[in-house]
Amino acid sequence: MRNKNMEILKTKIRAINFLFGIILLGFCTTSVSKASVTIGCVANSATGYFVQSDKTTLVSTGEISVGFFSGTAPTSTDWQNILSGSVSSAWSSILALGYTDVRTLGTLGTGYDASFATGGSPTTNIGATVQNIPFASLPINTRLYVLGFNAGTWDNTTKTATFGLATEFGVVSAFGHATTSQNFVSPADSGTKSIQFKLAALGDTDILIGSLVSSANGTVAMIPEPSVMSMLLLGIAYSFRRKRSIKIGGGK
Repeated sequence: MRNKNMEILKTKIRAINFLFGIILLGFCTTSVSKASVTIGCVANSATGYFVQSDKTTLVSTGEISVGFFSGTAPTSTDWQNILSGSVSSAWSSILALGYTDVRTLGTLGTGYDASFATGGSPTTNIGATVQNIPFASLPINTRLYVLGFNAGTWDNTTKTATFGLATEFGVVSAFGHATTSQNFVSPADSGTKSIQFKLAALGDTDILIGSLVSSANGTVAMIPEPSVMSMLLLGIAYSFRRKRSIKIGGGK
């Protein structure tokens, strides 16, 4: 009888342990699903900044957007298509490629402002801190992009941007560097990522739209909207090249 009671007691203990394990597993799973990451983007003299297409003048209007692309990242052809089009339509074109601003996913922090108009100087913190981004919405090592427009604003209430008046813009995404801290990728679960142009030691391939003025100073120049004359000259050059190519081909 005693042995039988012991067996019953052991069975009850095993059942309790099993239930406790299920509860603990559920708690851990819930914790992970509610975890978040923090993204910080700062542009000033200490961390690097955007300048206008003249490669000298500070951008004093417009603002920065930090985000990522769902699915496949834009190809070089995609960026060239955006570059050859109107800057005023660049934002909508980027959204059409699956771009998401991290401000739509988390809580906007205090102490920084993504608007160039607010700071207007590289010695002022010009950027944005977005916290509490659900980990499921921004998995670890997702490639991040920093977009700069010289006109337009972000509406924190509707979480939408109006960059249609921009005439210059730039896109930076440090990626493929040997040192992990240099790459613009989302941090580990509940981690923090501060995106800095100088820390990334930017190279030419990191500047998707614009030009690198100084890697040491982390300075990136925006690129202007193609003028009518430049587009005309480009069309003439392409036409001449095509005719020359046809002529050479016909002579064989």
